[in-house]
Amino acid sequence: MAKDHDHGHHDERSLERLLVDIHNTLSETERLNQQRHTELIATLKGRKRVTFTFGVGVPQLKESIRMPLEIKITNEQQVDVTVSPRTDSGKPAKLDGSPAWTVISGNSQVVVSDDGLTATLVSSDELGDTIISVKADADLGEGVEEIADTVTLSVIGATAKNLGLSAGTPVPKPVV
Repeated sequence: MAKDHDHGHHDERSLERLLVDIHNTLSETERLNQQRHTELIATLKGRKRVTFTFGVGVPQLKESIRMPLEIKITNEQQVDVTVSPRTDSGKPAKLDGSPAWTVISGNSQVVVSDDGLTATLVSSDELGDTIISVKADADLGEGVEEIADTVTLSVIGATAKNLGLSAGTPVPKPVV
Protein backbone atom coordinates (compact mmCIF):
# COMPACT_ATOMS: atom_id res chain seq x y z
CA MET A 1 0.00 0.00 0.00
CA ALA A 2 2.91 2.32 0.66
CA LYS A 3 4.04 1.74 -2.93
CA ASP A 4 0.67 2.86 -4.30
CA HIS A 5 0.83 5.98 -2.13
CA ASP A 6 4.39 6.70 -3.26
CA HIS A 7 3.36 6.11 -6.86
CA GLY A 8 0.50 8.63 -6.52
CA HIS A 9 2.88 11.11 -4.89
CA HIS A 10 5.34 10.54 -7.75
CA ASP A 11 2.58 11.31 -10.33
CA GLU A 12 1.79 14.59 -8.54
CA ARG A 13 5.44 15.66 -8.69
CA SER A 14 5.65 14.77 -12.41
CA LEU A 15 2.52 16.80 -13.08
CA GLU A 16 3.91 19.77 -11.14
CA ARG A 17 7.17 19.61 -13.13
CA LEU A 18 5.22 19.44 -16.40
CA LEU A 19 3.16 22.50 -15.44
CA VAL A 20 6.31 24.43 -14.51
CA ASP A 21 7.90 23.47 -17.86
CA ILE A 22 4.79 24.64 -19.75
CA HIS A 23 4.75 27.91 -17.81
CA ASN A 24 8.44 28.53 -18.55
CA THR A 25 7.98 27.76 -22.27
CA LEU A 26 5.02 30.12 -22.53
CA SER A 27 6.93 32.87 -20.71
CA GLU A 28 9.92 32.52 -23.06
CA THR A 29 7.62 32.56 -26.13
CA GLU A 30 5.93 35.74 -24.87
CA ARG A 31 9.32 37.38 -24.25
CA LEU A 32 10.53 36.53 -27.77
CA ASN A 33 7.29 37.83 -29.33
CA GLN A 34 7.65 41.14 -27.46
CA GLN A 35 11.27 41.42 -28.62
CA ARG A 36 10.28 40.78 -32.27
CA HIS A 37 7.45 43.32 -31.99
CA THR A 38 9.83 45.97 -30.63
CA GLU A 39 12.37 45.29 -33.42
CA LEU A 40 9.65 45.51 -36.08
CA ILE A 41 8.35 48.85 -34.77
CA ALA A 42 11.91 50.26 -34.67
CA THR A 43 12.48 49.15 -38.28
CA LEU A 44 9.22 50.67 -39.51
CA LYS A 45 9.76 54.02 -37.75
CA GLY A 46 12.79 54.79 -39.90
CA ARG A 47 10.95 54.22 -43.21
CA LYS A 48 9.03 56.64 -45.37
CA ARG A 49 5.26 56.38 -45.52
CA VAL A 50 3.96 54.97 -48.74
CA THR A 51 0.55 55.86 -50.15
CA PHE A 52 -1.38 54.27 -52.95
CA THR A 53 -3.63 56.13 -55.35
CA PHE A 54 -6.27 54.34 -57.32
CA GLY A 55 -9.37 55.20 -59.29
CA VAL A 56 -12.65 53.44 -59.79
CA GLY A 57 -14.49 53.59 -63.09
CA VAL A 58 -18.21 53.72 -63.63
CA PRO A 59 -19.73 50.37 -62.61
CA GLN A 60 -21.15 48.37 -65.50
CA LEU A 61 -23.35 45.31 -65.41
CA LYS A 62 -21.91 42.16 -66.91
CA GLU A 63 -23.37 41.34 -70.28
CA SER A 64 -25.87 38.56 -69.81
CA ILE A 65 -25.81 35.74 -72.28
CA ARG A 66 -29.26 34.55 -73.19
CA MET A 67 -29.46 30.87 -73.78
CA PRO A 68 -32.42 29.33 -75.55
CA LEU A 69 -34.56 27.08 -73.41
CA GLU A 70 -34.21 23.47 -74.54
CA ILE A 71 -36.89 20.96 -73.55
CA LYS A 72 -37.14 17.27 -74.43
CA ILE A 73 -40.52 15.50 -74.21
CA THR A 74 -42.13 12.47 -75.82
CA ASN A 75 -44.81 12.57 -78.51
CA GLU A 76 -47.33 11.75 -75.75
CA GLN A 77 -46.53 14.74 -73.51
CA GLN A 78 -47.01 18.47 -73.14
CA VAL A 79 -45.22 20.99 -70.91
CA ASP A 80 -45.95 24.45 -69.48
CA VAL A 81 -43.41 27.23 -70.02
CA THR A 82 -43.64 30.44 -67.99
CA VAL A 83 -42.23 33.88 -68.75
CA SER A 84 -40.61 35.52 -65.69
CA PRO A 85 -39.01 38.77 -66.88
CA ARG A 86 -35.84 39.81 -65.02
CA THR A 87 -33.48 42.79 -65.07
CA ASP A 88 -29.78 42.31 -65.89
CA SER A 89 -29.11 41.94 -62.16
CA GLY A 90 -31.78 39.24 -61.83
CA LYS A 91 -34.57 41.24 -60.17
CA PRO A 92 -38.19 40.79 -61.31
CA ALA A 93 -39.30 43.20 -64.05
CA LYS A 94 -42.58 44.14 -65.75
CA LEU A 95 -43.52 43.98 -69.40
CA ASP A 96 -45.67 46.34 -71.46
CA GLY A 97 -48.46 44.06 -72.64
CA SER A 98 -48.50 40.32 -73.14
CA PRO A 99 -45.65 38.33 -74.69
CA ALA A 100 -46.17 36.96 -78.20
CA TRP A 101 -45.51 33.24 -78.75
CA THR A 102 -44.84 32.10 -82.34
CA VAL A 103 -43.93 28.70 -83.79
CA ILE A 104 -40.98 29.39 -86.11
CA SER A 105 -40.55 25.82 -87.34
CA GLY A 106 -41.78 22.35 -86.45
CA ASN A 107 -45.14 20.68 -85.88
CA SER A 108 -45.76 21.00 -82.13
CA GLN A 109 -48.42 23.45 -80.93
CA VAL A 110 -48.40 26.37 -78.49
CA VAL A 111 -51.47 27.11 -76.36
CA VAL A 112 -51.01 30.53 -74.74
CA SER A 113 -52.70 31.56 -71.46
CA ASP A 114 -54.90 34.68 -71.35
CA ASP A 115 -52.16 36.84 -69.79
CA GLY A 116 -49.52 35.50 -72.19
CA LEU A 117 -47.10 34.70 -69.38
CA THR A 118 -47.59 30.93 -69.64
CA ALA A 119 -47.93 28.67 -72.64
CA THR A 120 -48.52 24.95 -72.90
CA LEU A 121 -46.28 23.35 -75.50
CA VAL A 122 -48.10 20.32 -76.93
CA SER A 123 -45.91 17.76 -78.67
CA SER A 124 -46.59 16.74 -82.22
CA ASP A 125 -47.12 13.08 -83.05
CA GLU A 126 -44.18 13.49 -85.42
CA LEU A 127 -40.68 13.32 -83.97
CA GLY A 128 -38.31 16.28 -84.25
CA ASP A 129 -37.68 19.82 -83.06
CA THR A 130 -40.06 22.74 -82.88
CA ILE A 131 -38.57 26.23 -82.49
CA ILE A 132 -40.78 28.71 -80.66
CA SER A 133 -40.09 32.44 -80.41
CA VAL A 134 -41.26 34.46 -77.40
CA LYS A 135 -41.16 38.27 -77.77
CA ALA A 136 -42.25 41.05 -75.42
CA ASP A 137 -42.01 44.83 -74.98
CA ALA A 138 -39.75 45.80 -72.05
CA ASP A 139 -40.38 49.57 -72.41
CA LEU A 140 -43.19 50.44 -70.00
CA GLY A 141 -43.84 53.76 -71.79
CA GLU A 142 -44.95 54.63 -75.30
CA GLY A 143 -41.77 53.32 -76.92
CA VAL A 144 -40.94 49.73 -77.76
CA GLU A 145 -37.91 47.82 -76.52
CA GLU A 146 -38.32 44.31 -77.85
CA ILE A 147 -36.77 41.46 -75.93
CA ALA A 148 -36.93 37.89 -77.19
CA ASP A 149 -36.01 34.34 -76.33
CA THR A 150 -36.46 31.02 -78.05
CA VAL A 151 -37.58 27.60 -76.95
CA THR A 152 -36.43 24.45 -78.69
CA LEU A 153 -38.93 21.68 -78.04
CA SER A 154 -37.43 18.31 -79.00
CA VAL A 155 -40.03 15.59 -79.44
CA ILE A 156 -38.83 12.01 -79.10
CA GLY A 157 -40.83 8.82 -79.50
CA ALA A 158 -42.49 7.39 -76.43
CA THR A 159 -41.02 4.02 -75.49
CA ALA A 160 -42.86 0.90 -74.38
CA LYS A 161 -43.37 0.75 -70.63
CA ASN A 162 -45.27 -2.58 -70.47
CA LEU A 163 -45.90 -5.55 -72.74
CA GLY A 164 -49.68 -5.07 -72.95
CA LEU A 165 -50.51 -8.74 -72.44
CA SER A 166 -54.09 -9.80 -73.08
CA ALA A 167 -55.89 -13.14 -73.06
CA GLY A 168 -58.20 -14.52 -75.70
CA THR A 169 -61.52 -16.32 -75.12
CA PRO A 170 -61.10 -19.78 -73.54
CA VAL A 171 -61.84 -22.70 -75.90
CA PRO A 172 -61.90 -26.48 -75.32
CA LYS A 173 -58.57 -28.19 -75.74
CA PRO A 174 -58.18 -30.92 -78.35
CA VAL A 175 -58.96 -34.49 -77.26
CA VAL A 176 -56.19 -37.00 -77.91
